[in-house]
Amino acid sequence: MSEPAGWISAEQYLAAEARSEGRHEYIGGHVFALAGARQAHNTIVSNVLARLWQHLRGTPCRVFSSDMLLRVATDRFYYPDILVGCDEYPDEALYIADARVVVEVTLDSTRRADLGEKAAAYLGLPSLSAYAVIAGDACQVALHERTSAGVSTALLCQPDAILRLDCLAFQIALGEIYERTSLA
Repeated sequence: MSEPAGWISAEQYLAAEARSEGRHEYIGGHVFALAGARQAHNTIVSNVLARLWQHLRGTPCRVFSSDMLLRVATDRFYYPDILVGCDEYPDEALYIADARVVVEVTLDSTRRADLGEKAAAYLGLPSLSAYAVIAGDACQVALHERTSAGVSTALLCQPDAILRLDCLAFQIALGEIYERTSLA
């Protein structure tokens, strides 16, 4: 059986991505280029990333920006906006496969994938404890957490609401997430 036109193997994708100047996600043999983000998106990501980085100093966990690939299946690689891994990784690692926390900042153009396909893929990772989807166009965060009873979802909408990532003993107010944006 032949593969569809445009199909490449995961090994071919990883080899090309290691040399690429841009970022591309890989889904089932197909490669998708990623566009750049706007100022508000970058500010939100930076606010959360900075707080997580400071909080995780001195622990085995590391926070990674959107330049670190996450392998969610043998044929699926994404670049989440933020991910936290708690194992040792070689400096030359191109991807990790055992994220503890994933954060995506979403807009209209990415909301469907972030809340659908990506949510299912991320929550399918045995290592994942929490997946947070931060709206980039409204003060709103959806938190999906793995519990002993399954996955629970909470929706936070007030600037004084607190996003808690219990698996990391981390918390941040929505007002801090949206600091220096028009949504603050």
